[in-house]
Amino acid sequence: MKSIVAVLFVSGLLMVGEPARAEETGRTLTIVPFPFLFYQEETKLGGGGSLSLITRRQVEGARAENSGLLFLYTERNQYSILAEVERYLDAERWHVRALVGFEEFPADYFGRGNDNPSDGDEVFTPRGFVGEVSVQNQFSGRWRVGPRLRVRTREMVEREEAGLLEIQRPNGWDGADVVALGAALVHDGRDHVFYPTRGWWMRAGTDVALTSLGSDDAFAEHSLDLRRYQRLGERGPILAVRALARHSTGNVPFDLLPALGGAQLLRGFFGGRFRDRTLYAVQSELRVGHWRRLGAVGFVEAGRVTAGLDALSIADLHVSYGFGVRFQLSAEEKLHVRADFGFTDEGDGGFYLNFQEAF
Repeated sequence: MKSIVAVLFVSGLLMVGEPARAEETGRTLTIVPFPFLFYQEETKLGGGGSLSLITRRQVEGARAENSGLLFLYTERNQYSILAEVERYLDAERWHVRALVGFEEFPADYFGRGNDNPSDGDEVFTPRGFVGEVSVQNQFSGRWRVGPRLRVRTREMVEREEAGLLEIQRPNGWDGADVVALGAALVHDGRDHVFYPTRGWWMRAGTDVALTSLGSDDAFAEHSLDLRRYQRLGERGPILAVRALARHSTGNVPFDLLPALGGAQLLRGFFGGRFRDRTLYAVQSELRVGHWRRLGAVGFVEAGRVTAGLDALSIADLHVSYGFGVRFQLSAEEKLHVRADFGFTDEGDGGFYLNFQEAF
């Protein structure tokens, strides 16, 4: 099946012991290296590595800060480089996050809508820079609010001649620069950042791209992400549930439209197969505890995209389901590598290997 993208081998994973730990002044530091190899149809053989630097104040209940580097390179000379820094300041009253990256990496375009066929895709390769900075202030309990700046440049390095992009010419089909300002309201009541066993998490946000700041087009995106975690019984499995909604207006570049499919949302469907102005989805997972370093997960997901809020309906939902295995890299930080097998109501499937949980 074309939608099966496979990671073949995780280099040295089973030989990695507990990640290195050190102490800063008033903070602990956990270093997690992760080399890997992978193969997928668009990239051929590829490989790379990541380095996670997890810091935490030496205070009971302090939240973990996850910073790190990621590098990918493929047989077709495609690459992606990403660096991220996260920090809590002033006794966690301020949360600061910044990332910067550069890539020349392929993606798939199936068209726009909720009924794109699985074999109707076109591979395109954009090249560009991405940067983001957000600052949030804790104003009441576990509530935070603050602004965000996003910058993205895109030029189209490769696309199929007389393909879907050239025929349909959606906004951004030949590349697009984006500068967006936004704000978000966040509630974080989880008991742990990487592997919560109870609590609520919520994010409501709006981002607006402005031509006056340098964007090629003006558009806006609004999103609501709501998650709940609950352990069933004193030592039972963990039930995790998520509801997600996204809505965009204006001249949105086609590759920034809300999309379903891939490793995070509706596993089993090819990434970005369904795109449109409005998206709504639900996810549920049952996470079983560890035996030595191994854990397991079962999941069910459903969602759809529409042309706008006036087309909202629970008909024609896409459904995926599956199971996964978890390997614990750090017992202290509860940091996992996840391997998920997803299957769809259309009979397709996919295999995914990633850091941390899907949500």
